[in-house]
Amino acid sequence: MSTRAARLRLLGLVLSVAIASALAWVVIGGDLDTGYRSDVTSRNLDLELIWITSVLARGSASSDLVSVTRRDGLAAAALAPLGFYLAMALKTWRLYASSGNLTQGLASFGVIVVLVNGFFQEEALFAPPALGLLCCLAGLVIGNHIRTQSTSARAG
Repeated sequence: MSTRAARLRLLGLVLSVAIASALAWVVIGGDLDTGYRSDVTSRNLDLELIWITSVLARGSASSDLVSVTRRDGLAAAALAPLGFYLAMALKTWRLYASSGNLTQGLASFGVIVVLVNGFFQEEALFAPPALGLLCCLAGLVIGNHIRTQSTSARAG
């Protein structure tokens, strides 16, 4: 993958996180406090999409189908940055698999271990030496790889 493609892909990841965060903010900002009935089913997807669009455009929920609380919205919004951290770790792991550089493997494995640990004990995600430090290391590793690729492309 070229450097330009890698940068565009990273930009796409960052933009998708920003858009997901904005959508989550919109959902959390509205008061969607309704009850969910499990006996109601729908077989017409077009009507459901029209209904969903009209409810979101109105800003109020008069539905018996949807129940989104602030807590549910915050939980959904928390998945966006965690997904970005996982994408960073997988990118670093692919770099390690192709080059064998142990620093890349350490950064990737460390981020994945902290993310898995964070599902069971959320304080692990916010400890400064945990996720922040390892994501810093993963960013340095990815940046070093991009710089090395660009200098080798100029030389060759």
